[in-house]
Amino acid sequence: MAGACTIRTRFRRRLAFGVVAVLALIVLTAGPAMARPAPELRNPDAKGRKLATEFVTIVQDRDIDELGAFLDPAFQIQRADGSGGNRKEYLARPTTIDTFELGPTVHAVQDGDLLTVRWSLKISETIKNEQYSEAEAPRLSVFRWDGRRWRLAAHANFNVPA
Repeated sequence: MAGACTIRTRFRRRLAFGVVAVLALIVLTAGPAMARPAPELRNPDAKGRKLATEFVTIVQDRDIDELGAFLDPAFQIQRADGSGGNRKEYLARPTTIDTFELGPTVHAVQDGDLLTVRWSLKISETIKNEQYSEAEAPRLSVFRWDGRRWRLAAHANFNVPA
């Protein structure tokens, strides 16, 4: 009877090892399969307008969870007054937006997994408790494809305090 227990124990160990090996293989191969190459945009300007609008809308809605998902881990922001910050700093004190309207022209250029967008924005915004000009001002944003979606990696806001 002792021999039967040993055979059964060995079988269970081998079965457990096999299951763990198969699960590890699934996890290792599923990650890259889920990541897709950046789509080749037929109309980068339209996609740039959509992404710029999405960014400003998320900030206006004060949806910090969605903003965190939208911002690339390498995110940086630079403002005309010299202030700026990284992802963590921006999420801690995002801009307060009352109203906004994108300018009539958006220029976007795609190169692989990067989309660089020049646009302008007329906005009523407060940054770090300071009201900014409501005149239309240029913006420059860089989006990076992460295998599933476009994420904002860099943003320059050329608006100045009022």
